[in-house]
Amino acid sequence: MADEITITGGGSVAVATDELYRLAQCLEVVRDYAWEGKRELFRLPQPGVDAAVGVLPASVGWSLSVLVDELNHVETISAENAFALRVSSEAYGFSERVVTSTIEGLTGILGYGMGFLAPLLMLNTLRCLALGGGVAFLALAAANGGPEGVPTAINSWLHDNREMLNNPATVELIRLAMMSSDEAASGAAKIPYGVSEAFEGLGLAGVSSSALLAIFAGNKFGLFAETPVGIRQTSTTRTDQPPHGLAERIERLPDPKTNDSGEQFRIDRYSTPGRPDRFEVYIAGTVDFSPVAGAEPFDLTSNFHGMAELPAGSYRGLERALEIAGVTRESPVVFTGHSQGGLLAASLAASGNYNTHGVVTIGAPTGHIATGGSFPVIAIEHTEDLVPALGGRREDLDAIVVRRAVLDEESFSGDIFFPAHERTAYAETAKIADAADNHSLREAIKTIDEISADARSTQSTTWLAKRVHS
Repeated sequence: MADEITITGGGSVAVATDELYRLAQCLEVVRDYAWEGKRELFRLPQPGVDAAVGVLPASVGWSLSVLVDELNHVETISAENAFALRVSSEAYGFSERVVTSTIEGLTGILGYGMGFLAPLLMLNTLRCLALGGGVAFLALAAANGGPEGVPTAINSWLHDNREMLNNPATVELIRLAMMSSDEAASGAAKIPYGVSEAFEGLGLAGVSSSALLAIFAGNKFGLFAETPVGIRQTSTTRTDQPPHGLAERIERLPDPKTNDSGEQFRIDRYSTPGRPDRFEVYIAGTVDFSPVAGAEPFDLTSNFHGMAELPAGSYRGLERALEIAGVTRESPVVFTGHSQGGLLAASLAASGNYNTHGVVTIGAPTGHIATGGSFPVIAIEHTEDLVPALGGRREDLDAIVVRRAVLDEESFSGDIFFPAHERTAYAETAKIADAADNHSLREAIKTIDEISADARSTQSTTWLAKRVHS
């Protein structure tokens, strides 16, 4: 795993590693020292002038002049190189933005063309899929002792090809596919390309509308159907140590798969005499990956409804828990979430129903959500994690995005399908981000940490949401 992170955003198009920023800042320190050195030299008595140290000879004056020239040179070179590092970062970011926009535009045109030609291609495509799928099914059945062995064989193939699923190129292809899905639908509906582009510019197209179409299609087969959700508090504890930084917040995220009761979120309440109570909310990721809604609201149904910016079951359960915990529209609150939890965190902040003071998302598909607030938004993503790619292009340009490549050969030695999406990997990235010498990131973390400043007591509650079926 690499220890280098890339930090983008914070009101800038700069794309630079933490190392580039550190070098630029070091050069700026050298520049300042050179300037201070010249100022001190100018305070010395001039040659031939009586002073407390005596009369300075002309040779000393020549030496001082040479030294001033050298300091001028050091100051100039340091300033120029520091400036060049930062400008290079900005230029790289601008170039990347232009290239990315060009690729997105070409992908949109290709998607529209594929959709437009879909009626002509569909029949032959279905024939090929049917023939190929049938042959593949028979081959797998013959090799695995009958039809019942096919799911196991498919699972085994996916396990053996995890490197492909966790490849940065695959991640980017998925991101582009998510962003061009609407163009494909517009082409299939024979909507003129310019009109479809206008819809997207008006916010009537994108990842959200694609998710909405998937919900409508799935509902015809009993998939992605939302239900009422019940909520109950499972525990109340008190702690004296609020979190500092990103890594400590990830540590506080609940894990429904290991918790005794399967709690999906935690709410911490900070109290200080004479001040209104403040809150931090920690939200877990997806628990159930079945497309049919069961008892668990942190499922694919909530994922699709959340991506469509509809009131998902997990969202409604969390809203109810916040209300019971005492969070009002005026209560300062920070949201932190992993995966689906990050999607909920961004959605709650974007709703405008809360006095949000910060958002931290970890491996979350939140690119299509513009929170639109003055509070800091920090998104931690791994280049090999396909989940953030499902959010498409990032709309919130002020969000600070921390990216890192985390996988190596040893990452695939276990049974985890998506090791780049694991919280343990993100915890390591968060530690590196906490130590990063980047002004925008540091200021954002400092602002988020202020939520618990001067807290005299912290009450922590955990909550369990369940779907209610009639």
